[in-house]
Amino acid sequence: SDLIEDKAAADKAGSQLLAARHASAFAFEVLSRFGEEDGVLDAQPLTQQNRKTTEYSTKKAINIPLEKSFPEDTAVVYVTKKGEEILLRAYHAKQKTLEPIKSSDTSPIDLRCFLERHQSPVDIVEHIITYEPEECAVAEFIGWLTELRKLLQDRGHQQLSTLIINDQTGLEIPWEMLALPYREILGVILKIIRWQPFKNIARHVENLPSHQPQKYYCDGEAFFCKAFSEYDQQIQYLQALIPNKLRSYLKPDDFFDDLQAAQSTVGLIFLDRRHLREISLQRIKARLRIARSLESSNSIALMSDSYRESTADGPTTTEIMELFFKYGVKGIIKTISDCDYEFPVTKYFLGQCKRSPHLSSAEMLRQLRQEANELYESNPTDSRVSAKYLAVFTHVYYGQPMTFICRQPVEGNR
Repeated sequence: SDLIEDKAAADKAGSQLLAARHASAFAFEVLSRFGEEDGVLDAQPLTQQNRKTTEYSTKKAINIPLEKSFPEDTAVVYVTKKGEEILLRAYHAKQKTLEPIKSSDTSPIDLRCFLERHQSPVDIVEHIITYEPEECAVAEFIGWLTELRKLLQDRGHQQLSTLIINDQTGLEIPWEMLALPYREILGVILKIIRWQPFKNIARHVENLPSHQPQKYYCDGEAFFCKAFSEYDQQIQYLQALIPNKLRSYLKPDDFFDDLQAAQSTVGLIFLDRRHLREISLQRIKARLRIARSLESSNSIALMSDSYRESTADGPTTTEIMELFFKYGVKGIIKTISDCDYEFPVTKYFLGQCKRSPHLSSAEMLRQLRQEANELYESNPTDSRVSAKYLAVFTHVYYGQPMTFICRQPVEGNR
């Protein structure tokens, strides 16, 4: 292939990395369908009985080669739940890999449980930031991360700045709020990037965060698809923030119709999980599949969820997120409407993005968490401060590491 015309330019554009990822995905998918018996590999059909084992083996295998080429400022952690056990792996270029651990902590901290019980923000925040796991996967990960940061500092390496988390547990583990030694908070000292919630990673390798992340500037029209009375003020604010660029919808079908017909680029999408629960997952998939504007745009979605209201009907938040990623969205910020101050925090985030367009979405959220943490440490018993703290830390970012809510800078003005 080195004799192909313009090969050097294609390599520089990243074609080799993409081809290698696709080849790896294919190879591990094939290998995962083989079983070893007496030293001989025998082909096994992909039946319902071994499908779950195959998918898990594929995930475990394919995770290994990808993270090896991440830069020194980035660590990667994979965590999943198998039965009642928590399995975790953590990687970094300069640190010995933290191998899978069978967790003795069968009920790790789950934010969903606190919200469903209608606990106060003060109680929730106090419980989470004082959580000290012992002899379990999360505890060993915190110890591994602490050693890694000390190692990088002692050897004069680049400091750790980013943590990529692939959480397949199905739980709402508040990673951003986990306490570290020396009164530090994980989401304050590091940019947290959640991987897209694909069930089968092998089929979506090209969507995973890259060690050479491309920059995506999300500057286009905003689509607001929420149908609750409290959103009237939100629309008024957004109309002032992004004049002549906001489209709002009371019916999800109207939103999908317009998304399909849109001639201009899509920049921001505001969704509420409750607003989509009456639409089948198959229908959402069919509508997004033909919405070419998503595929040709760089867009970020802000998706609001609720744990206090019944959301048993309709597609889950994870299923909706997976489809939006599959059909072109570059990043999703998941928020929780059960938290007071949810939209005020979103407003502040969007305003800060406008004032500091050079900061990525993930870095901006980290800075907001830092501000909220400093305020909380000064006023730990103030219920309003705790509520704002909870709202900030539940703005969780998924997707590509380098997304910017701004217009692409002109060459020379970067």
